[in-house]
Amino acid sequence: MFNPTQYSISKTNDWTAKYSPRSDFPDAHFSSAGQTTISVRDLVFDTYESKTDVRTVYTNKIMDLMKIETFGEEMRPPLVSFRWGPGHYFKSVVKSVTQELTLFTPTGTPVRARVSIELMGVGQVVGAKMGTNPTSYAKAFTVRVVHQGETLDLIAFEEYGDSRHWRRIAEFNRLRDPLRLRPGQRIAIPQID
Repeated sequence: MFNPTQYSISKTNDWTAKYSPRSDFPDAHFSSAGQTTISVRDLVFDTYESKTDVRTVYTNKIMDLMKIETFGEEMRPPLVSFRWGPGHYFKSVVKSVTQELTLFTPTGTPVRARVSIELMGVGQVVGAKMGTNPTSYAKAFTVRVVHQGETLDLIAFEEYGDSRHWRRIAEFNRLRDPLRLRPGQRIAIPQID
């Protein structure tokens, strides 16, 4: 509801120190790229005026980004994209969410929350393989329920890790107007070979 005033980006690389008796300083050997993380603190959500539970209205949607779901034959939390202003885009997974409930109604309903979220940048995402029955055939598609504000390019990014596959979803579902998705609408997500 209220934009944070700042966010932080952290990047690490993995180096190994190799020591030599002839030098006061070790030789540095690069092993691999480390994590890039974005931390956003103090996202404020408030339902004081309506007296509705702030978790139900807002923060459960953020917490749901940590839930394990089925993507094809894998089980993992969903991919997310962090966008801030024009052109700043960050393909990631949610590493942690902290929710602090700070205001309550007289009956105990939480009506204000402060949320911090940490995202980890990713290239390819690999989930745990689902157990399969060797006598059964793999599914040709999965079904997804559209949520408020979702677009086909966002869904393609979350399902395939690449938003360019939105046309495949539109054609598979015979969508006449791919810009008019409805919350609650069920769409099939075809597998990519």
